[in-house]
Amino acid sequence: MQMPDQDTINSLLRQGYTAAGTALTIGTLIAVVPQEAVQPTIAALHDIGDGLQKAIGGFSSLIVIFGPIIMGLSAKAAAFAVSLKSQVAKVHEAAPHELMSAVQDVTPGTLAKATAALPGVQVTVSSAAAPSLRILAADNSQPDIVKASSAPPVAPPVTQGQKP
Repeated sequence: MQMPDQDTINSLLRQGYTAAGTALTIGTLIAVVPQEAVQPTIAALHDIGDGLQKAIGGFSSLIVIFGPIIMGLSAKAAAFAVSLKSQVAKVHEAAPHELMSAVQDVTPGTLAKATAALPGVQVTVSSAAAPSLRILAADNSQPDIVKASSAPPVAPPVTQGQKP
């Protein structure tokens, strides 16, 4: 059996001293203070306990009444926080470097699918595109994505001497 270390012994002694001091104090009070003098103090402590019990009971009643209201308001605030309008507002408030890091975290295929889902938009994927986009172009379940064998055409440069 291992002997307790000095810290454990000191802790046990502190507990013992506290118990002995409490017992000595109670014994002294019983011997010195007459019971008639203690009765008003005990009655005051009971009154305090009864008052706390009423306050806690009242608070419990308020929780039952206001709990559903608070939950409803919290749900409404959460619904607004995830609404499209709120998300767009967050994008407009974001710093440019935050937007760039957020876009880089999204895979190119996800961005292409989101763009292709817009009405009236056709996405052209060239053979020089990133491998993930070429795989996406090979996906026949995406009718909005058009396969291309070369880069999209570029508009000819406009010179100042020409009139349209």
